[in-house]
Amino acid sequence: MYETEPETRELQTLIDASLGRSTAHLQSIITGERSLTAEQLTRVLTGMCVLVLSTVTAKGEPRAAPSTGTSCTVVGCSERHAAPRRHGT
Repeated sequence: MYETEPETRELQTLIDASLGRSTAHLQSIITGERSLTAEQLTRVLTGMCVLVLSTVTAKGEPRAAPSTGTSCTVVGCSERHAAPRRHGT
C-alpha cells in the first residue's frame, strides 16, 4: 500500500477507535502483541491482493469467499483458506 502520512494517521485513528468500541472479550484477545499499528499494517499489505472466489449452489444461490493472493495458486485456493459467505448475509 502507498498511503501518505496523513492517511496512515487516519488509519491509526480508525484502528484505535474500532478497538476502543470492541467487546471486553475481543480486547482480551487483541492485545498489543497481537495487533499491528497502521504503519505496520501498510507494510504487511504491500504487494498482497485479495481474490474473491465465487460460485452458485444447485439452487442458484451465490457463494463467495475472499482469499488472500498469497494462499492461491494458478489452479485455485485450498478450502481451508476460504471463509464461505452465506446467501443473504
